[in-house]
Amino acid sequence: MVHLAGGFVVPVEALQLAHALEARGARFIVEGADLLIEVPEGLLTPADNIAVRRWKRHLMAIAEYQAPDIR
Repeated sequence: MVHLAGGFVVPVEALQLAHALEARGARFIVEGADLLIEVPEGLLTPADNIAVRRWKRHLMAIAEYQAPDIR
């Protein structure tokens, strides 16, 4: 588990997936109970799709996370 500012805790695997997909050009959007991923054509592999389904709720939380102002 990774502990981020504001008490946000997420599995390291989900955070690694989010970072890897973003590094390859993905953009995450949460619309209600749906997670949309904007990606260049052909970016997601079958393994990516499985991982996204597995970590969907965590990816949604990561996409919505706003780090608190800790000045």
